[in-house]
Amino acid sequence: MPAQHQLLQRLAHLTLANPSNLCFANATVLSMMWSTLSTNTWTETYWGTQCRELLILLHGQDCATLTDQAWFQQIMRCWGERDPLFDPGNIMQQDAAEFVATWFSILQSTAFDIRWEKRLESHQMVQILDTGSMYSPICLKFDATLAQLPICDLTQLWQVWNDVDGMRTGMTTAPPCLCVQVDRCIMDGLNQVSKCECKIQTDDPCLVPVFSADTLQCVKVEYHVQAVTAHLGADQAGHIRAALRLAPSIVQEIHPANWLLTEDWQQPTAVWDIPNWMKRNSTMFWLVRSDLLQLWRFRPHHVETADLAMRDQILAMLPLPAETP
Repeated sequence: MPAQHQLLQRLAHLTLANPSNLCFANATVLSMMWSTLSTNTWTETYWGTQCRELLILLHGQDCATLTDQAWFQQIMRCWGERDPLFDPGNIMQQDAAEFVATWFSILQSTAFDIRWEKRLESHQMVQILDTGSMYSPICLKFDATLAQLPICDLTQLWQVWNDVDGMRTGMTTAPPCLCVQVDRCIMDGLNQVSKCECKIQTDDPCLVPVFSADTLQCVKVEYHVQAVTAHLGADQAGHIRAALRLAPSIVQEIHPANWLLTEDWQQPTAVWDIPNWMKRNSTMFWLVRSDLLQLWRFRPHHVETADLAMRDQILAMLPLPAETP
């Protein structure tokens, strides 16, 4: 297995193609891989049943395409109505959170356990009124106050989620990684729906409520935002890009970097801060538990001995071709 820093180096310079509305998947795959590799506990099980395929994706030369991956074709064929005439070159823009839920149910990653419960105390008994699945991203919403602010943070959104309508909502465990969706659609007093463009800051850690045993009491577990995806444009259209957190790095003499900004058909670009347009349109956040976080420092990409060694290790994991009669 290639070393973790080698996988990050390769991922930081990976180019993904977008032949047909694949930006939702490209941004999601990059974010998941980057977040799990940014833990000090990373193992092959973090990439679940597709570890080998994702390693092959990293090994690809120049520009990789998700539609070449069998697991991705399977998801797109079986997502919703089964389509035996699936054309990987003709994919419509999809909802990123729904894609995550569908993909994770197949991936079976041990890094994510997104189960939650909504509890209420009645007659001195704690009742469970609602639950979330292990692999569906948690949906955080703005309340009326936060929706009017120019900027907020995820801790405030977690608090709204935790305490609403007299009930208490919390995670059932604190996994290494979390995937969170932010719903930017808000309704005013006239029942008019509009999009909230409050900027969500990502520099400080956020506090995630986790239930303590079978009570209503929650402990606050600290997580850092390790990847962000933002959607510009209308539903089932527009464009989705991701930002991946780095350790503060000096790319060139006067070019510091703290994030990688992704774009289809291009290698990620090292930048110091997430652009404001992305903060106003961010919809998916990938979190890593603070005590497990391991930031990687950006390095320019060169074809070195280490890269060749990683290629040989990946190739050694592949099954031998079947003998032809």
